[in-house]
Amino acid sequence: MCGNGNGKACWEINPSCQAKKLTKTEIQRNPCEAYEQKTDCWKVDWDPQLKSIQGPGKSFWEGFYNIGCPNCPVCEQHQEQVREMIDNINAV
Repeated sequence: MCGNGNGKACWEINPSCQAKKLTKTEIQRNPCEAYEQKTDCWKVDWDPQLKSIQGPGKSFWEGFYNIGCPNCPVCEQHQEQVREMIDNINAV
């Protein structure tokens, strides 16, 4: 799990996690694969999901990761992995 090694996931530790703020409708349209898979965001292969999303959905996730991830207090411990993930998302 993402975080400080206490067994909690990043969305449980990070009070500003956007994944847990999504409405049910947003989750149905644009599910967060990391949240769904209960794994660290940088361990998810985002390409298949992002390639299948068009228009506002893709922009939604680009904003989500470009704004939310760099400011996540949990993931700052994994800056290199998160930066690589964001770069890969932006390249899709």
